[in-house]
Amino acid sequence: MKNVTRFSYFLVLCLFAWSSSYAQKKTISGKVTELESGKPIPGANIFVKGTTSFGAFLNYTNAEGIYLNSWTKRASAKLVYDASLAKWLSFGANTTITKTWANNVSEAGGGFHASRAITEVPPIFPVKWPDGTWSNSTQISGFTFEGQPNPVHRLLEEDNLANGTRLFGNLFLNFKLTSYLQFRSQVGINNYLSENRYYAPADMITVGFPDGYASISNGKQTYWQNENYFTYSREFGSHRLNGVLGANWSKIRAID
Repeated sequence: MKNVTRFSYFLVLCLFAWSSSYAQKKTISGKVTELESGKPIPGANIFVKGTTSFGAFLNYTNAEGIYLNSWTKRASAKLVYDASLAKWLSFGANTTITKTWANNVSEAGGGFHASRAITEVPPIFPVKWPDGTWSNSTQISGFTFEGQPNPVHRLLEEDNLANGTRLFGNLFLNFKLTSYLQFRSQVGINNYLSENRYYAPADMITVGFPDGYASISNGKQTYWQNENYFTYSREFGSHRLNGVLGANWSKIRAID
């Protein structure tokens, strides 16, 4: 990308803790150990009963491509929520919505693309002739090129607009059954809606000639996933036993 304008606004993650008194800032320090052996437990998570965290994030990007009239704009919003409902139960959720707008210009060298036209239309040709018409590769005497529009003509007047909306989210519940056994259940969704609009004017040879060309296409893709699994972690003397047992279910549906 040539020019990128990025704006990000973060609603700072807030952590609220309630106890028998009013909310206060407290620091917890110490060592988490195995009840039976007294040995430290690496990677242990500490949950304070009633603790809730919430975050909201906004992001906007406006990027200009290396080709004339190519660009991408993207806006997204994200919400994150985590709560320790009890010593044995925690809950979390996060949702992200992203909206994208773009005018796509192919960088491929073959086909009827601007990158190919750059090499086939003589650089000594003007973008437009004195009568106001666009130059093209068929106006070269003695050569039988396939027929490429002037690359500037194509980049300025051909539209290849893509709009997309993506919703991504997941929820989870985590149950601490014993000091060494946990059960987690989570569900997630990834839903994407797309719309593509294409237009080439009638005076654009090969691509839009003689009547012009326009099209609209829509697509939808939805992906669901559910996971349920037990996690076991326990020490026996100088040995540690870890295990995971669970099941995963997923489904994808696409409509074009």
